[in-house]
Amino acid sequence: FIKQFGLDPVEEFSEESIVLPTSLDRVLGEYNQLQKKQGLDLSKYLGKRVTRFTYKINNYNHDGAVYVNILVHRDRIIACDVSSLEGEKFVLPLCDITKDSIKSK
Repeated sequence: FIKQFGLDPVEEFSEESIVLPTSLDRVLGEYNQLQKKQGLDLSKYLGKRVTRFTYKINNYNHDGAVYVNILVHRDRIIACDVSSLEGEKFVLPLCDITKDSIKSK
């Protein structure tokens, strides 16, 4: 799934089971707007247990570690993003990945 966006994830990943809040606060609401941009909507899954998979990305053009997060409920992707908490911090929908975002080999 991640590779179709031109991203190169490392083999290892983290997996965590979480329960989404029962309502959209400001932060989760903003994150959901990001998801709606790519045709996803977390509001249907509020209060549900989901699995978050996090993959480190090797080839994103950014100074600092970059990760892809994928939220899954019953084998369905319900949210995904590419983000970094280092340097210029960002959280973007995967649909915003451009060729300029990928380091050339």
